[in-house]
This record gives sequence, C-alpha cells and structure tokens, in this order.
Amino acid sequence: MESAYQRVYDFFDGDPLLIYVIGGTVIVNINFWLFNLFFILIDMIDPRWVQPYKIQDEKKPPLSKYLGAFKVILTNQFISGPLITIFWYFPAVWFG
Repeated sequence: MESAYQRVYDFFDGDPLLIYVIGGTVIVNINFWLFNLFFILIDMIDPRWVQPYKIQDEKKPPLSKYLGAFKVILTNQFISGPLITIFWYFPAVWFG
C-alpha cells in the first residue's frame, strides 16, 4: 500500500492539492462505476427474473432517460465534484 501511495505521490510531484482533488476524484469515480455498472446494465438489459423486484412505474425506461442520467452523472463527477473538493481542501488543511 505504501508503494502505491509513493507512486501517486511521485506522479503528482508531492502536490497535496492535486493528490487530494484529482486522486480523490479518480478513486470516488472508479468506485461509483464499479458498484453501479452492474445495476445500470441490469436495468438496461431488463431480464425477466428482475421484474418482481423493480419499483419503477415504467417497465423499461427509454434510452433518452439513460442518456439524461449519464449527462447529470458525468457533470457531477467531473465538474461539480472537483470544484467542491477544491473548495473544501483549504478548510480541511486549515483544521487538520
């Protein structure tokens, strides 16, 4: 684990702001997609065994609904998330 952090530290030349913002964003986004891709695919494929467990009114949402959701997700992950992380970086450093 220490060697992995050392590689990250060296990659960002030891800049704590970049490690905090970019490293944190990458870790959060990877975890989001790892855990949610399964559910997104299940919802898009819509297998018969899942039908009793679905709570949405629509049986299979249209592709436009997925594209709208992806637009919001990607905006949050790559614009809003890093901006908020930068905003909170300085209070985090200040208060330890």
